[in-house]
Amino acid sequence: GKYQVVETKAPYGYTLNTEPKDVTLAYEGQEVALVEESVSFVNERQQVQLDTIKVDADSKEAVAGAEITLYAAKDIVNYEGEVIVDAGTALETVTTTADGTVRFSIDLPIIEAMAVSDEEAIDPDFSQTVIDGYRIVGDVNGSFALVETKAPTGYASYPLAYMFDIVANSGEAIITFSYTFENEITKVEISKKDATTSEELPGAHLEVRDEEGNIVDEWISGEEPHIIEGLEVGKEYTLVETIHPLGFDFANEIKFVVGDTGEIQEIEMLDELKTGQVTVNKTGNLFNEVTEGESDFGTTHTPVFNEA
Repeated sequence: GKYQVVETKAPYGYTLNTEPKDVTLAYEGQEVALVEESVSFVNERQQVQLDTIKVDADSKEAVAGAEITLYAAKDIVNYEGEVIVDAGTALETVTTTADGTVRFSIDLPIIEAMAVSDEEAIDPDFSQTVIDGYRIVGDVNGSFALVETKAPTGYASYPLAYMFDIVANSGEAIITFSYTFENEITKVEISKKDATTSEELPGAHLEVRDEEGNIVDEWISGEEPHIIEGLEVGKEYTLVETIHPLGFDFANEIKFVVGDTGEIQEIEMLDELKTGQVTVNKTGNLFNEVTEGESDFGTTHTPVFNEA
C-alpha cells in the first residue's frame, strides 16, 4: 500500500519540516515477515532575530546614537556541557540608527530553559532588583542581557538590563525578540537674577558656549528661567553675559559640567546694581561774620559775606 509520513513536531530548537514523504510498502513474498521502508526529514535550526529600539522617554520619538551591548549573563555551554562562552562576555555591540532601531547580527543558540510568563517577568516600571548598578527587568535568571553601554549625545544614561532566555517555540523558522530602551534628555535651567532681590532679571543677553567657544544657545532673559535641553553629559560649558540690563554690572562667567541625569540641573547668574559716589561742590559768597557800628539810632550790626 501507499502511505504518507508527516512530521507533526520538530526536535527542540529546530523548524518543523512540513513536507510529506510518500512511502510504498509492497509484498515481498511469504518468507518476508516484515517489510521495511525508510524516509528522512531534514530540519533547519531555528534562527533568532534580536532587535532593540531607542526612544526619547518623554516624546517617544526615535533616538539615534545609542550603543546597546548583548552580554552572556550565564556560562553558555555546548551540547556536551562544555563552557564555550563565559558569563559576562560581551557578545555584540550595535548602535541605533536614525529611526531608533537596530538589529543584532549574532547567531544566538536556543537555550533549553523554562519560558517566563508575563506574570513572572519583572515589571520594568517597578523593578527594585539591582545588580552591578543596573536595574534588572525581564527574567532575572535569563542567559542573556541587553544593556545600554553608551547613551545618545544629549541624553542621560539608562542603567537598566533586560535579561531573557531564547526558548524554542512551536517550530517557526525565526524567533523574534525586541526591547525598547528609553532615555531622558538632559535639561539645564538657567536663571538670571537681581543679586539684591533674588528675582528674575529681564533684559540680559546670555550665551552658553562649549569647550571650543562655539555658541550652543543664546537668548534674552525674561521673567522666567531659560531651559536648554540636550547638552552633552560630562562636557563643560560656559555661561556668558554679553549685554547687561540697564543699571546693572556684568556678571562673571560661570563654568558648569552637565551631570548624567534627566532631572533639571539649575544654574544661577546674579547681577549687581551699579553703585557710585557723588561729590557736591558749593561755590559763592558765604555769610560768616557780622560788623558793629554806630548810628543816630544806636549800635548797628552789619552782615559780611565772604567768598567761599
